[in-house]
Amino acid sequence: MLKPVGIKEWHDYYRMTETASYFQSPGWSELWNRYTNGQFRGEPLLAELPSGKTVLIPLTRQSLRGRAGSIWHAAPAGTYGGWLAEPGVVLTVEEAMMLIKELFTYCGSLTYRLFPMTPVGDENRPVSSLDIRNLLKNSFDSLHQTAIIDDHTRFIDCANGYDAILRSWAAGKGSMKAKLNKAERAGVHIRRLATEQDLELYYDLYQSALQRWTPPPAHIYSRIYFELIMATGNQSAHGTSKREDFNPDRVDSSRQIWLAEYDKKIIAGAIILTGKQHMTYWHGVSDPAYQSLRPVNLLIATLIKHCCSSGLRWFDFNPSMGITGVDRFKQSFGALQAHCPVLEKRTIGVRISTFAGKLLSRLYKKDPG
Repeated sequence: MLKPVGIKEWHDYYRMTETASYFQSPGWSELWNRYTNGQFRGEPLLAELPSGKTVLIPLTRQSLRGRAGSIWHAAPAGTYGGWLAEPGVVLTVEEAMMLIKELFTYCGSLTYRLFPMTPVGDENRPVSSLDIRNLLKNSFDSLHQTAIIDDHTRFIDCANGYDAILRSWAAGKGSMKAKLNKAERAGVHIRRLATEQDLELYYDLYQSALQRWTPPPAHIYSRIYFELIMATGNQSAHGTSKREDFNPDRVDSSRQIWLAEYDKKIIAGAIILTGKQHMTYWHGVSDPAYQSLRPVNLLIATLIKHCCSSGLRWFDFNPSMGITGVDRFKQSFGALQAHCPVLEKRTIGVRISTFAGKLLSRLYKKDPG
């Protein structure tokens, strides 16, 4: 049912797919391949179902140090996974469940976050991400010894255009529209990142934010990561993290950085990743000294407007890592909730290796000499 295929087939299926996040693209996997010097490597699978339907499953394999095995990722960094298909090919509930179970049997250790916009079912019986989550909870974890971690994202449906969204923000004195007006009156300006100096300032804001986060994030990105975001094209040169060619106006517009500027100073920014009908707010930074000017509100509103004008269906805020305040902020835009549970399975060998690695890391921090 499952067989390995090459990156070319992945590109072909991603181009054909009508609904997919950027995280399901070969470009996202290739970015992580370069960022980790080849530790992550795209290894997609082709699945042929008993019905004759064929779909491609994006996968990135992470090689653990010391020959300790590997972990498969439906998408690096715990982002959205799922299958890619030709137009008109939609899996039934039974086919979707069978495919996910087969995938977890094939991959010894795997992390898979459900992409809630993947169509499942048919027009007469559409299935929501909540329905899939409940089915997984009821029948999947006990059979495959797989942990299922509940999570959700927030998104704006752009089907009716930006004007309709703007009208929904207008009610009340403390409304979103009032906050946007405050930012505009103060002179906050939103623009795309345009120079290497802009990139340096974005990275400086990120470094400042790290000092305030408690506990610190699971992964801290180096400057090379942000250079890769703005690198020329979706290159697939395996195992290199050298300085990248800066090109904010490259043909590939699926990775962009936008900035909020006040009095010639960068005070906030965001990275957006664009897939098929789907734009994601992936990473953001801001200077708390200017929070009262509401630059982040204006920045996000501008991104939502950009999403609508680009003809995309969804603006996705991304999951909030369980931080209630962040989730409430997203909800203040009228963002709807969609379930995106994380399925995680680890072999005994990988568990032992991971535990040993964490233990050694702690010991090293206590006594580096």
